[in-house]
Amino acid sequence: MEKINEIIDLLMNKGLIKNDCLEVKRLKSGTTDGIIYTILNKNMPTFVIKIDQPKIISATEEFLLAYTKVKLLPDVHYTDHKKEFIVYSYIPGETHYHRGTKLEWMKILTQE
Repeated sequence: MEKINEIIDLLMNKGLIKNDCLEVKRLKSGTTDGIIYTILNKNMPTFVIKIDQPKIISATEEFLLAYTKVKLLPDVHYTDHKKEFIVYSYIPGETHYHRGTKLEWMKILTQE
C-alpha cells in the first residue's frame, strides 16, 4: 500500500487529482500480472493506475498512444518516467458487456 500512496501524492502534486472525497480501490487484475487500482472521486471511478514491469508499462503506453482516436480505449493521463506505472481514464463496464458483437467492435477498432 505504500507504493500506491506515493503515486497518489505524486499525482496530487502534479495537479492530476485532488484530495476531494478521494478513494483508492484495488481491482482484480484480470489479464495482467500487474497491480491495478481505480481512483474514485466522490464515489465515481475516474482513473486507473496500473503498476507493472517497465516493459509492460511501456508497451501499454505505446499502444494507447498509438490508438488515441479509438473510442473503445482509455486516454493516457500520466506515465511514470521510470515506467513503473501508468494512469489512464476509467471506462465503466465489463469487458465485452453491451459492446455489441465481436464483429461490430472489431470493425470499430480497424476503422478507427
